[in-house]
Amino acid sequence: MMRGLILAAFVAALPTGTAKGLVAIWLDHGSPYMELRPDGSGRIGAIENSWSAEKDVLHIVQKESGDAFDLPFGLESGGKHLKLDVQGTPVVLERSKQKPAARAPPPPKPPSALEDRADAGTPKKKKGKK
Repeated sequence: MMRGLILAAFVAALPTGTAKGLVAIWLDHGSPYMELRPDGSGRIGAIENSWSAEKDVLHIVQKESGDAFDLPFGLESGGKHLKLDVQGTPVVLERSKQKPAARAPPPPKPPSALEDRADAGTPKKKKGKK
């Protein structure tokens, strides 16, 4: 029963309709610019966010700051190009052939959780060598 509810919640969160066409890695002049993952997570540049879409508006919420904004968009050339309206300026991105990750990567570990392997750069001697 519980497994069914979890699966239903997961399927309900998956993008449908127009939003399904947005799931991709989007390139700006050949460089990765935006990644929209199927689980509703994504990133623009290095900033992780969550996203959703309604009709022709992409809703973005930045994870760290909580800042939210809407970007009017249109898919062109059979979904190969994504045209965004960023503060009145048209930005056209190209769909990458590489698929986005299924979900967001885990958050980085805090410094206290990292293993301390500092050795001041001194080379270690191998056994049997003088």
